[in-house]
Amino acid sequence: MGRTSFAVRMVTAFVLFCSVLAPLITVTPATARDVPAEVDLAAISLTTADLDAAGFGRYMIGASEMNDIEYFPYWTELEIGLSIEEQIQALEDFGFLRAHSVFYFGPRDPGETISRSQIVTTIALYEDSDGAEAAYDLFEDASNSPSNTELRGWDDFGDRSQGLNEDASDGRSGMMISVLLDNLVFRFYTYFPEDEHIDEDAFADLIDVALERTEIGREAEQPALSNLVLRFDGLWAWRDLYMWRDGVMNRYVNQTEDVEYYAEEAESVGETEHFSMGTLLNAEETADNSEFVWQRVGLRRYEDEDAAETRFAEMLDSLANDEGFEAFDLVDVDFGDESFSYDAIWSESYPYHESYVYARYGEIILIFGFEAPVPTRDALDSIIDAQIDCFEDGDCLDRIPLTREVIALIDGDVVVDDATVESDEDDSDDQDGETESRDKGNITFPSNDDDADDGDADGRDTSLDTFTSEPYDFSVGFDAAFRGLSSQPQLAISP
Repeated sequence: MGRTSFAVRMVTAFVLFCSVLAPLITVTPATARDVPAEVDLAAISLTTADLDAAGFGRYMIGASEMNDIEYFPYWTELEIGLSIEEQIQALEDFGFLRAHSVFYFGPRDPGETISRSQIVTTIALYEDSDGAEAAYDLFEDASNSPSNTELRGWDDFGDRSQGLNEDASDGRSGMMISVLLDNLVFRFYTYFPEDEHIDEDAFADLIDVALERTEIGREAEQPALSNLVLRFDGLWAWRDLYMWRDGVMNRYVNQTEDVEYYAEEAESVGETEHFSMGTLLNAEETADNSEFVWQRVGLRRYEDEDAAETRFAEMLDSLANDEGFEAFDLVDVDFGDESFSYDAIWSESYPYHESYVYARYGEIILIFGFEAPVPTRDALDSIIDAQIDCFEDGDCLDRIPLTREVIALIDGDVVVDDATVESDEDDSDDQDGETESRDKGNITFPSNDDDADDGDADGRDTSLDTFTSEPYDFSVGFDAAFRGLSSQPQLAISP
């Protein structure tokens, strides 16, 4: 009887387990680990502190960008036999959402425009792991490209990985490591002079750190600041990253000051995050950094609303009393909990216009504006509502087309009612208001060489001090470009 009772009890317990407890411990499918669409992708990207820890000392961030589907194919390294249009269609089929790319430049030798030692990372996000794996098979598989040699010993990262040789046309040697992890595809590029070999163990450690940072993106406070920035169709930013986050202040190229000073200042005012984007809108039209047209966006998060409110008042006071401005005029606006806008002209020695809106929403301060050699108010007024609307909705991931006022600003023109007239400050040819992409695969910036000649007969300046980085096909005179990115006074209150 006792044995029968025990058996009955065991059967009863088993039935109870199957009906009640077993469903609770069912194995979770792999798709449950997929990174959500709203993930803070920029927070996953490596910081300069990560490179320091891995042994790549004093690297600085040279450029960073949130890539859209039209630009991402320019990053494709393999000769896969597809046109750009076909690659875009494939990315759409695979569920490509966006990617974040960062250039890290090593210390420069005296006289160098830019370091020849570079590390570049790209993180591509897809809707699900199936799409990411399909993209990996097409874009990363070395068997699709006989011109690339697969490297041994790089196949044990993430879900799948491989290493390829990647030699630059300027004599530098390098490699590209591709990693599939859930619905993310990572690429890690290196370029080093032939006489300066990379520490492969340190680079492998750096890849491990990058993959571990996926959890940082998953756990980031929402809405993520990197997803609250308004971006234009067909244009890419030079700076699109967290300057300050998790107690780490990134070093930016040409930033000569000690970043620890800024870190201490951020901590002292209760600032926990600072996301910054700077887009050079007329990258290919200008031949002089005094003609640059910038769109800048900044988002700063503070530990509480009181800290943000205090800092907001300090920002207004500092701008109103900035001796670098030849003129400063406040403009009435009404956004968020409190806001102000202004138009300013820099000193007579460098006459430059800027228009900005500063708006506080609880513990977050939004800064949005334009800088150009012609008045910038019309461009700001034409776009600020779109930035405010997507910010308040908590989602700015959808890019928008340029407005005619922004196009006029890029072309150096002034919009008057329904007409567009050429500014007296700009004698360049009219660009016909085109909104097409400005050949993102070949961006040219001028050097600061005052002795440069006037170029050749077709109007192209052949005297530019440029650096060509294959295979990205960027022809970039970095000094002037990054001087523009870091030339703003009052870094602590700038975008």
